[in-house]
Amino acid sequence: MSDFLPANQDNILIVDDVLENLDLLSRILTRRGYSVRSVDRGDAAIIIAKTGWADLILLDIDMPEMDGYEVCRCLKEEETTSSIPVIFMSAFDEVLNKVNAFSVGGVDYITKPFQIKEVVARVKTHLQLRNLQKNLETQVASRTIELATALQEAKAANSVKNIFFSQMTHELRTPMNAILGFVQLMQRDSTLNREHQEQLRIISHSGEHLMALINDVLEVSKIEAGKLVVKRSNFDLHQMLKGVEEMLKIKAQAKNLDFVIQRSDRVPQYIQTDQQKLRQVLINLLANGVKFTHKGQVTLKIDYNQQIPHQISFQIEDTGGGIAPEEIENLFTPFYQTQTGRQSSSGTGLGLSICHNYVQQMGGEIKVKSVVNRGTTFSFNIQMEIGFPVIQLSETSRVIGLKPNQIIPRILVAEDRWENRQFLVRLLEIIGFEVKEATDGAQAISLWSSWSPNLILMDLQMPVLDGYEAIQHIKRVDSSVVIMAITASQFKEQKQFILSSGCDDLMNLPFLEEELWSKIAHHLKVEYIYETSIQNTVVQAEENGKNIESETLSLMSSEWVKQLNNYAIAANAKEIYTLLEQVPEEYSQMVEAIASLVDDFCFEQIIELTTL
Repeated sequence: MSDFLPANQDNILIVDDVLENLDLLSRILTRRGYSVRSVDRGDAAIIIAKTGWADLILLDIDMPEMDGYEVCRCLKEEETTSSIPVIFMSAFDEVLNKVNAFSVGGVDYITKPFQIKEVVARVKTHLQLRNLQKNLETQVASRTIELATALQEAKAANSVKNIFFSQMTHELRTPMNAILGFVQLMQRDSTLNREHQEQLRIISHSGEHLMALINDVLEVSKIEAGKLVVKRSNFDLHQMLKGVEEMLKIKAQAKNLDFVIQRSDRVPQYIQTDQQKLRQVLINLLANGVKFTHKGQVTLKIDYNQQIPHQISFQIEDTGGGIAPEEIENLFTPFYQTQTGRQSSSGTGLGLSICHNYVQQMGGEIKVKSVVNRGTTFSFNIQMEIGFPVIQLSETSRVIGLKPNQIIPRILVAEDRWENRQFLVRLLEIIGFEVKEATDGAQAISLWSSWSPNLILMDLQMPVLDGYEAIQHIKRVDSSVVIMAITASQFKEQKQFILSSGCDDLMNLPFLEEELWSKIAHHLKVEYIYETSIQNTVVQAEENGKNIESETLSLMSSEWVKQLNNYAIAANAKEIYTLLEQVPEEYSQMVEAIASLVDDFCFEQIIELTTL
């Protein structure tokens, strides 16, 4: 008999499709004075829990029809069952399984094969916590302030903080993917004037900056865990500075501030260091300068001392309100804000702390000098190597289609979010791929079975059946189909798990379309037509007598011409061919001419001819 008995008989519900586990756990816990019920299906467990019987649930993950994650989600969504503690028990020992278990509401995770003493100890602990919670709830009316403080302390001591970071960044990165994605689609519109194209480019740069800020949340956890690493790359420093200037100059002009970048002629154009971290430090410091300066200017000075060949220095000066001497000591402490910062009611107090850590990681030191009511100067240096010239691809090198005389790949897009799905489908169709879409894992499996796509772009978090299960099902039957996972996660451990789950590659949201084309070309061996080749194609079409006069199109209705214009703008060859089927046979010469332009990807010529 056990050396202890529960003060009050607690009710424990065991959910596992392996009968031996049910029998063993039931006997162990019953002998220790608990009241135990066992079921082998998730839906049965939910029914019992809704009656209010269960005080604690031991839940297996890998079960048929409804896995443990989905059972826990359903329990946490119901007000009557949301407070029941759920301890997951599984043979899975991957980091991601544990992260998923906590993210859906689990309070603990026990790996099979389990130790009896460990199970008993954890059950006892969580039931005691459950009873304490019930007692606290009865005192809410008289101890509201004390309870709120206790809850805040509990949250601060939460050992699964990284789970929150992962979920938060995922939810922020997903809509940003749609924003940046549709900006890329709009940039393909050749009818936009130069001013609008420039505005789209600034929106794109700003969106990328926002993504960098979102990633700050992850960086804080990496800094605290000592896992921050430098990712050295070779890049064009002058070009990067130009992008930073474009982003922040507009904000400065809106406040009637002068925004000046003074770059010494000695500064090398190409350097090797962590580009993302250097860019983020500059943006954070310059943005603060603009934010807290109301009159005068913000200046960035860059210099390179050839006597110290591996060091480059930066200095950010503003004419703002300055920082009090007593505040400078804590300036780089996480979450610390100066009095001016608190008055602005914006910011998290993380920016300067991250800057400090980034500069240290790049082998430098950051300093600050400030005079109240006169301004502030931040200065820092970093260690770097002289780089080599980078080939800059101009906008005219953009992929616009598939080269003729090759098999057109079929691509399935499985994504539950409409905006992300539409962006991908639209982008792929513009290039000329055959595309179908699925809104969940089950639908993806069905379309894969009936349509046999060459490549599947698979979101991992979907309803009905998630991407992990869909990938495993498909790969068990057909290992040759290429599956590329789509994820907003930035955790290295999760990326490793994703790749080990059966997919062939992964893309982080948001992504640039060049990355997508590169990965597709790598896996499917397709060849593209680039925008630089349009002009030669048009000339060749004209030389072959395949041109067409705009007057000829007057033979068709204005609505038909308008549709042709819209499809040409979208570079949708499939719909143009369908439209040409409506043309009477006596106009076959016109049909051949337009079809020839489509075959040669001369969509711009069709747009010009059909612009009313």
